[in-house]
Amino acid sequence: MTSSRAQLRLTNEVKKQPAVTARDLKASLVQIDYSGTTQNKSLHTKRTLLYFSKEHINTPQW
Repeated sequence: MTSSRAQLRLTNEVKKQPAVTARDLKASLVQIDYSGTTQNKSLHTKRTLLYFSKEHINTPQW
């Protein structure tokens, strides 16, 4: 089953390119499934950057 968002993207892709193959649509569906996962909060928050800098303050730079 596909979500309504995925169905909307697939229908828009077919409208743009009517001669698109099922293999291409399946590949784009996989990209759609993973496209929204990294849009969450960044892993580098102010707290983690501060912790990293405190831990590595005495390490020499090469």
